[in-house]
Amino acid sequence: MHPASIGNAEQLFESVFKVPIMVGDSGLKGRGVYAKEDISRGTLLLNVENKVGVFNDAMQWRTFTYELGMQDAETACNFIEWCWIQNGEKKDNDDDNETTEDDVRYEPTVFVAFDESGLINNAKWGEEEANVRCGTLLDDEHDTWSACRFQYHASKDIAVGDEILMNYSEIEDEDQHGWVEFGVGIGLNIYQSCILVPLIQFHLGIKSCID
Repeated sequence: MHPASIGNAEQLFESVFKVPIMVGDSGLKGRGVYAKEDISRGTLLLNVENKVGVFNDAMQWRTFTYELGMQDAETACNFIEWCWIQNGEKKDNDDDNETTEDDVRYEPTVFVAFDESGLINNAKWGEEEANVRCGTLLDDEHDTWSACRFQYHASKDIAVGDEILMNYSEIEDEDQHGWVEFGVGIGLNIYQSCILVPLIQFHLGIKSCID
């Protein structure tokens, strides 16, 4: 993982949520995250900066996943499912808008959440409307948002008890092509098989991450 991305252990396992939430059953989607109070549009819901695992190197990701799988194959498959690939926007450094050396999001990057934020479901799974998005609301009247980096805000008013939903396509390609660009995939959906890490399958006898 990128050393600048994780901070100390106490910080790492703090919740990234800035509003009261609860985890509950979400039917066919499994578990989900629900609001414990009314949330207004534009409110900061979660900030994942320094609170997520970050992999910039494909071999580093493979090695970590393999070593994890050597301890427990099911955990390795869960880890793969919890990961997402994102080609993040460059960080503005106020002078030339070029990437700075400490920016973990300047190329295809794999992220993994360590807390309940990983349970936020995709709105499209239930043909629902997302109520949270990555970025900051800059202009409410014209619905103008900043580039997606680490902060997620309410994109509409959320009532107490509502499930918090986002569009996964906002942060990763629906066809998962980013894994190919990153160097560990062949274009298959990551939720469909463990083919992204064939060495793990071979050594651990994992038939499928969804068996």
